[in-house]
Amino acid sequence: MIGNVLGGYLGDTLQFGFGLGEVLSLQITLLIGVGIAALGLIPVLMYSDDGGMAPKSVTREPMPLREAAKRHKSSLQVIGLFALLGLLSSTAGGMVVPYLNVYFADRFEVSKTVIGVVVSLGQGATALAYLLGPAISRRIGEAKAVVLLQLSSIPFLLLTGYTTNFYLASAGYLFRQALMNAANPFYNTVKMKYVDRSLRGLASSSGEAMFNLGWFIAAPISTGLVSRWGPYYGYAYTFTITAVVYSIISLLFYLFFGKERFRSAEEPESPERSV
Repeated sequence: MIGNVLGGYLGDTLQFGFGLGEVLSLQITLLIGVGIAALGLIPVLMYSDDGGMAPKSVTREPMPLREAAKRHKSSLQVIGLFALLGLLSSTAGGMVVPYLNVYFADRFEVSKTVIGVVVSLGQGATALAYLLGPAISRRIGEAKAVVLLQLSSIPFLLLTGYTTNFYLASAGYLFRQALMNAANPFYNTVKMKYVDRSLRGLASSSGEAMFNLGWFIAAPISTGLVSRWGPYYGYAYTFTITAVVYSIISLLFYLFFGKERFRSAEEPESPERSV
């Protein structure tokens, strides 16, 4: 939160206070951010493993691929479904999230300082939503909490995409950011619940791969729409596509995981429970 505020303020100060060019002011701001991030290496380099004894590693014979696929059929199905949902989600999010600062600048022509404050408030709203999320999960369950939070964020996403009022756009962004991101912990909990321990590394890495692939796919689509239709209709179309895809994802998630179609990883493998 602090970094977002200071980043926007520093960029404007260098440009308007010291007369530097816009690009140069942003370059200097980014370099300062890199320097601050590099300071994090100092405590990392101070880490030592002398204080404790590392557990002895257990060597196991690798399981044949065919046998592993048969034994962990349910877990692999869950990983495949989450990979599909993750690809859809990251493609939809990749059309909006990386360009929100550009959206505010293009449509409302606000300063970098104001954009930094809005983005910072979005991070704060997300933190608050993370704290409130467990109460929702305990009441209706983790899978239903994911669906409820994601669907609740869509009206605010559309509000941000279609409004011409900066304050309404900011409010829509804050609520969308909080509600959508509040679902992420439960999303991952549900995934790990149905995946065998030996495959959780694969589940995690496949999720990261789909996330990056989705942003790769979305970037030319989003920028192409804005370039073709301008700062109002271009973003309106982009936000609408994102809202439709998020709605489909929520429905698919409820269909797959809202009714306990898969067994928990702690239960013994049962062919009848896999789909």
